[in-house]
Amino acid sequence: MVRIVFQGAKADKARMMERFPEEKEKIQSYPSVLIGRLGTNIKYRRQSKDEIGIGTQVITFIKEWIASETNKTGCRFLIVDAYNEPDVIRFYQKHNNFEFLIEDELVELNMFRGNIKQITRLETRKMFFDLITIKNN
Repeated sequence: MVRIVFQGAKADKARMMERFPEEKEKIQSYPSVLIGRLGTNIKYRRQSKDEIGIGTQVITFIKEWIASETNKTGCRFLIVDAYNEPDVIRFYQKHNNFEFLIEDELVELNMFRGNIKQITRLETRKMFFDLITIKNN
């Protein structure tokens, strides 16, 4: 289990906090499940726009399993460190409804690079999916 810890960008924290009831706004972190490296062999990726790919099927399974009443993780979010490549970002955003934890890449870069000033581009972007959306459907 991983915790989303809010640091840095106030606008991004405010956007996340809109999801919670007022009494929980003072909480600084929320339990989350981190999806590690997820990849699909190129020959098993979806072959047409109408087809649901194996990657999306795996993500859907994880979402439904963690959001189910039988799962006891107590987690509210799924988190990924998505490779910062257009196809990967599109996979998580368009096909699986993930959002950037920090919308502005430059803000995220400055938050996570620490003292390493020579880093000019993030290798990965932090993204999340709110599991409460499954329970509300």
